[in-house]
Amino acid sequence: MCAIPSFAGRVAGLVVATVLLSNTALAAQSPRINYMIHCMGCHLIDGTGSPPDVPSFPQHLGQFLLVEGGREYLIQVPGTAYSPLSDAETAEVLNWMLETFARNQLPDHFVPYTADEVAQHRSQALTDVNTIRDQLLANLEQQEPADH
Repeated sequence: MCAIPSFAGRVAGLVVATVLLSNTALAAQSPRINYMIHCMGCHLIDGTGSPPDVPSFPQHLGQFLLVEGGREYLIQVPGTAYSPLSDAETAEVLNWMLETFARNQLPDHFVPYTADEVAQHRSQALTDVNTIRDQLLANLEQQEPADH
């Protein structure tokens, strides 16, 4: 057997390398693609989850921005905090998710996440996510309607 790859083998290798590199570049540029790669293991393409452990984004995601500690919570949940994405990519995905799944829930004063904000909070990952989520939602229910 020849140790030098055939022309067809070289072409196939170049095609595979090109596809891998283009997919990597695409993932680095697209929050939607990063969501599909890194978040769809728990949340489906439309943001639905498996309540109560995995909440559905369309019903709840934007609400966390309306309660103290909720903005940080979205960074500190394990799926976000332990994501292999960079801080900048994580901020982009969070902003994309909010615009896609919770546009109608966003507060008028919504400020998009930044890489610096993600870096500041993601090192403090939560261990008791369900309890903290329930507490934040209970706090939200106790707020005056004018606060929303």
